[in-house]
Amino acid sequence: MTRPHASSGGTADARAWDLFFEALDAERAAAARVPTGAAIVAADAPNRDELVRRYQREGRTVVVVDEDGREQFLAPPQS
Repeated sequence: MTRPHASSGGTADARAWDLFFEALDAERAAAARVPTGAAIVAADAPNRDELVRRYQREGRTVVVVDEDGREQFLAPPQS
């Protein structure tokens, strides 16, 4: 699932950090949207694929954030 994320602009890394901090604030919409324990990764992180695999092996949902604010939610594989 991909959803737009409102931000003032910037890099994928900046938007990922924005989402991380918003998800910690129970009064923000991101707190309801991002599953508890999810990992948030910038789409342009040089080790993105490695991070996604690692977090999914841990059973965590991964939210990949693009520089334009799109959020892709990747559920861990079902065992």
